[in-house]
Amino acid sequence: MYIVGEILAEVNQMGKKDKYFEEDDELFTKRKKRPDKDYRDDEYISGKGERIVVRVRPESDGADQGAKVYYQGPVEDERAGKFSFSQKELQHLGVASFCLTIAFGFGIMGGIRNFNFFELLINLFIAAVAVGTGFLLHEMAHKFVAQYYGYWAEFRYNLFGLGFALFLGIVTGFVFAAPGAVYIRGWGITKEENGKISAAGPATNFGLAVIFGGLFFLSAFLPFLQLFAFYGLWINLILGCFNLLPIGPLDGRKILAWNPIIYITMCIFLGGPLIALFLFSWGIL
Repeated sequence: MYIVGEILAEVNQMGKKDKYFEEDDELFTKRKKRPDKDYRDDEYISGKGERIVVRVRPESDGADQGAKVYYQGPVEDERAGKFSFSQKELQHLGVASFCLTIAFGFGIMGGIRNFNFFELLINLFIAAVAVGTGFLLHEMAHKFVAQYYGYWAEFRYNLFGLGFALFLGIVTGFVFAAPGAVYIRGWGITKEENGKISAAGPATNFGLAVIFGGLFFLSAFLPFLQLFAFYGLWINLILGCFNLLPIGPLDGRKILAWNPIIYITMCIFLGGPLIALFLFSWGIL
């Protein structure tokens, strides 16, 4: 915990005014060293919710020289914090989970043309558990790894993507879901950090697919449990493989840029079982 006077001189000599801080304003500071860089980032957050980041290049004698204000501005209400949730994020997660549960519930039934109220209730229960694991844990894996590295990370839904998923699921029984994403903000995110943050989601889906797959084979004499495990396996493999596509903002592009070998390995471990699952569903296996 520092008093702003300790950094005012450093900031002012760079031509920055102290409009965000007052002399007696107490600051919380977080210093992020970059072992693979020749600088570090000193982030100062005031009790009033203002932030300034000073990028410092230490000299060999230990003195700090060449400091530069890298970011200056207000902090949102959902302030960065390790393994934390804001109220806004919880609302977005709740809305996205609800919409995906409805979409997958109708998708399992084959769309509204096959509507049966009792069957829909069962499907919604199955979808809620599958979505609660496959979607929520996928996004939380991204979030927690990013927060582990010290970055601001929160989920935000995409209303168009949720509406499109609901329309397709209810009308056609086919679900194409782009419900939103975990948004990450930080300074100097390395390619390795970005790759590991991205890989955490599909890796979580693979782990859940293994659990549901084992449950599927162990519940051969319990039809409802086996059905439940089948859709849990199916949804996690679909979500994992979709996010491994190396296009746009999807995880695959960032994983491939970081480590092609890990990317190919993940594609094999997620894509292989998904192909086998489709062949099994079609009666080929």
